[in-house]
Amino acid sequence: MRPRLPSLSLQPWLLTLASLLVGLHLTFSLTGDRLYSLFQYIGLSTTALTKLHLWTLMSYSLFHHPEVWLHVTLNTLSLLYLGGRLCHIIGSRQTLATLTIGILTAGLTHLPLSLLLHTTEQPLIGTSGGVCALLGLYCTLSPESRFYPIPVRARNLCLGLVVTSLLAVLIHPTLSLPGLSIIGAQLEVSPLHLLLDTSHACHLGGLLTGLIIGRRMLALPKLPPHFKKKKEKNSVT
Repeated sequence: MRPRLPSLSLQPWLLTLASLLVGLHLTFSLTGDRLYSLFQYIGLSTTALTKLHLWTLMSYSLFHHPEVWLHVTLNTLSLLYLGGRLCHIIGSRQTLATLTIGILTAGLTHLPLSLLLHTTEQPLIGTSGGVCALLGLYCTLSPESRFYPIPVRARNLCLGLVVTSLLAVLIHPTLSLPGLSIIGAQLEVSPLHLLLDTSHACHLGGLLTGLIIGRRMLALPKLPPHFKKKKEKNSVT
């Protein structure tokens, strides 16, 4: 017998946020490089925070690189999928709170690493950190679920992503860690060099945030609204 996945509950705020992500990306894509200078005001970086651009702690999540449609597409679909399922399990308010906290903590996790990598002026953009928080929460609350077509249980998938993200952070050649930096140096001159430009610390921060929130929810004497009912309903088929 296999666990049944909970239904999607696409709340208005989820659909609005997804539309906003795509709309902003389309706007930047159509204007070419004329709006690129705005990233210093909306992207997250230590330089931006030293200038008291505190709104960038959240605004960075609304934008993606204009030339990379794959990034915004994956994030938007993941947001709808994970957000819709979590809204069905724990309610809209808890899901939105997790997404917001995940965006904030993922950005804060990224900042110390940017100091070590000397990329303090390079702005962080993308919703990946918030989406990773939703993924970490969902995998904690529904660990036996599977994400088609990946034949792996949710808890194992999340654990694998945490380990992979941590290793991806540690292999960066700028950190000069014995053994690991050699792998990063080889990646730097390979077709996969773009992996080194990805903020894996942001992904790691989001995943850990979701896992912690999920553990705290499961430890509560009173579970979030509807969770017990949905858990019983979706246990087995």
